[in-house]
Amino acid sequence: FDENPPSCEPQVRKLFGAIKSSFPTLRTAAVLNWDPMPVDLPMDVWIIQYQVANADQVKPWVAAGKQQWWYHCIEPHSLQYMNTFIERPGIQNRLLFWLAALSQSTLGAPSGWLYYAVNLWRPGPGVTPHVLG
Repeated sequence: FDENPPSCEPQVRKLFGAIKSSFPTLRTAAVLNWDPMPVDLPMDVWIIQYQVANADQVKPWVAAGKQQWWYHCIEPHSLQYMNTFIERPGIQNRLLFWLAALSQSTLGAPSGWLYYAVNLWRPGPGVTPHVLG
């Protein structure tokens, strides 16, 4: 499940419940930017965009023995948020992960980071890529 809305909760429960029933030690993870996040969801790793992570949601999740990871991708793209875009000041790359370390030391999460599509590039409008070779 990748950024599915809360309306998909029954499907998440059905699929991950079946997986946990058959393979109880297999860790399950999904990217779900939900608020609130049901702690009883049969999922081990909740992956959420860092800018929407909510301390009140993290505490019960971690207390239940589960993990929360953060991630970023082309979102957030607004200048008010840090990202690893090449056009941004290089300090943002470092501060992003220092923010995660600070949160981990105070809340116990994130315990991981999903670093999405590190090699994805699409040409902008009017740009024709040239293939070498």
